[in-house]
Parts: sequence; C-alpha cells; structure tokens
Amino acid sequence: MYVGHQRPTSGTTIVDVSDPRAPRHLATIDVPEGWHSHKVRVSGDIMVVNHEKFGKSAPHEIGGGLGIYDVSQPSDPKLITRWTTMGGGVHRFDFDGRYAYVSPTVEGYIGNIVMILDLIDPAKPTEVGRWWIPGQWKAGGEPYPWDNWVSPRCHHPLRVGDRLYVSYWHHGLFILDIADMTRPKLVSHVNTSPAFPHPTHTCLRMPQKLHGRDILVVADEDVAKLWPAAPSFAWVYDITNEQTPVSIATFQVPGLDTDGSPQPPMTGCHQPSERFHGTVIPFAWFAQGMRLVDVADPFHPTEVGHYLPDPPEVVRGDGAIELTTLDRFRLEVVRQAGRRAGLREFLEGNRFPGAWRQLDGTERAWPFTRKAGLPRALLVGHPACSVRVLGGRVRLGEPGFGQVRAYCERIGTRVAEDHTLDAAVRGRWTQ
Repeated sequence: MYVGHQRPTSGTTIVDVSDPRAPRHLATIDVPEGWHSHKVRVSGDIMVVNHEKFGKSAPHEIGGGLGIYDVSQPSDPKLITRWTTMGGGVHRFDFDGRYAYVSPTVEGYIGNIVMILDLIDPAKPTEVGRWWIPGQWKAGGEPYPWDNWVSPRCHHPLRVGDRLYVSYWHHGLFILDIADMTRPKLVSHVNTSPAFPHPTHTCLRMPQKLHGRDILVVADEDVAKLWPAAPSFAWVYDITNEQTPVSIATFQVPGLDTDGSPQPPMTGCHQPSERFHGTVIPFAWFAQGMRLVDVADPFHPTEVGHYLPDPPEVVRGDGAIELTTLDRFRLEVVRQAGRRAGLREFLEGNRFPGAWRQLDGTERAWPFTRKAGLPRALLVGHPACSVRVLGGRVRLGEPGFGQVRAYCERIGTRVAEDHTLDAAVRGRWTQ
C-alpha cells in the first residue's frame, strides 16, 4: 500500500498489507518543509508522486512537479528522476503506466492547467500535450475574462478511453477529446458554481453503462466556499450525449443537511475513490468519515455503509492527552487529580448528555456535537478535565466565530487578521 501524506515533512509511506491484520512499514520518503507530496500512483515497478508548494515557507531548491521512483523493491524505493515545473507544482494527477495526466502550474499561465506526460522512459518524462481554458495563457496575450470571478485552476484530469474528465475547481467540469493527445479538444463544459458555492473536485466516469446510460459522478469539495452554505455533495450526470451533460441526481449523507442552513467547511463531501469495483463507490466525506455509495440506479444513489473513526488522540509523557477534533482544532486535555476524564463524553456529549460549566460559572446541558462544532464548545468545560487550545482555525461567518472572538478578547488575545485563532490562546477551562 502506498500512502501520500498531507503535511510536510511526511511525504510517501510504503506499507506491506499482505496480512491486513498486521500491516508492516517498509519505507518512507520525506519531503522538505514547505512542500508536500500528498498524491501517489503506482503501475508495475514505477511510482509517481506529486511535489507541490505547501504554505509560504517553501524553499525553492526542490521545485514543484513529480517524483518518479523505481519500486521494484518496495522496501528500497529509488529515485529515477524529478520532473519540475515553475510555480506551485502539481496538485493532482493520474497515471496509467505509460502516460501521466497532471495539473501543473506552468510559467506564463494563470493557475493550474491540464498536461499529458509520456513516461515510456521514466527517466525522461516528455510533454505530449496541454490544454487550458482560454484566458489562462497570460504570456500568450489572451484576454483575462474573470475579473469578477475566481481565477481558474485545474484540479485534476481522469482518463477513460479517449476522453479526459477534468475538474476545474470553481470553473466546473470539462470533457476533453484526446484521440489526438497532442491537441486535446473541448467536448463540453458544465459549471454549477454560479448557483452553488463549492468547487468541483473530481469527475469520475463510471466504467460501465448504468440503466443503459453513460454516467459521470462529480464530487464538489466542502472547502473554499464562495459564501456560507450548506455542506457540499456529489452530483450524478448523464453524459450519454456528452455534448450536453445533464444532472439526474445528487447524493448527500443522510441527515447531514436538513434545512439548507450554512455549516462549517469540511462537513460535506471531499472526494470519491478513483479505484473501485462494481457500482459501490467509497467516498471520503470529511467529518462524516468514509461513505459507501451505490450508484447501480444512477437516478437514486444510495448509501450502503459507512465508517466513522474516533478522533485521534496522543498520550504524552506527562500524562496529558493531545487530540485533534473533527473541527480541525488541536486540544490538550488534562485529567483532573483523583477524577477520571470522560474523553468520549467530552467529544460526544450528545451520546452522554450532562451538565457543562460555562465561563460564568453557571451549568447547563450543552452537548458537544460534530454538527455544532468546536467553537461553541470553547465556552464550556468538562467537569473532569481542564482543556486548552493549542491551535486551530475558525473562519468569519462560521457558527461560533463570534463566541471565539469574545472569548479571545476576554483573556487578552485576539483573532488574527487571517482569521486564524491565535496560537497564543492559552485559556484554561476547569470546573
């Protein structure tokens, strides 16, 4: 199993899962601070990983692009070459053993574009063709038509046959004809962003016809919302007539969005697995875990299972417990002397309701739920724990932002201009 990691300096980990009950670490490839390598594809003995700038502290000596490795001995991966590009690098890609379909930043262009690389000789990746939305090629003098809209950015292309199905963030989805890979041609384009604020993440063509129709499953990612909104979801398109894709269904986790009210980012859809069998697609659904969605009836996608892990926790040497909530805050929970801290109670008060002591000393039943989010929980404390914030993020307009700001003012700190909760917040909640 090949695992790409989101945050530097962890890059790629190779794990032997021949015995699924006892996975065994084989190798790790790290990356420098300021760059990440969160995507990986393997075909035969060739492993391809991305290199992309992460934050603003990236050193320039590595550069963005792809890393190409020989993994004929998985415990000893050997770098064959790096393919480099200007700017932020490659966000995502696919690899079929011969060609890599990538979304690089390229000198002279605004945002990421579509590019096809030939890796028949993995030591010498060669560009075969590229495509971009007219207006992205700034160096070519193309007029820029998006002064009042989000800049274009290719998220990534996926190939089926002689077509590329391309997600283009807030510019929607594109179907490209690559029968001649040196000159990709536009077939059709759909964009829901003017009506829905979520960016297009993945365009997944079903390999077989369903109900006699050609089907494209499209995931909108629940980040970078253009305005406060309900959680993002997945679309199902009929592309039998590929010049006019038609939405025939959507899927949302049952019970997640009951009234269309705005919810925090990373509550809804993230992405589907691009490798699966049959008609059941595994989806990553951010705070809702993994969802298994059956699209055998494309007019009525149905959840057939899910897995929602507990938030991770790390026991430190001093007995305190650090944990990361599903709301992306890092907390320190310290057990009170002579008392047992109910961490599951603290995290999931909806399952174990009880009295919570507020900062003003009053008590009330105020359950901590994933839907309510951590910002509300900042105003309460668990009677068997003391808790402090080690770091986290809350955005303007999200539920609880006002409470967070009020609390920060109360203890003499503030919310930074970039809307990040100041890491200097060291408030302590106790009974």
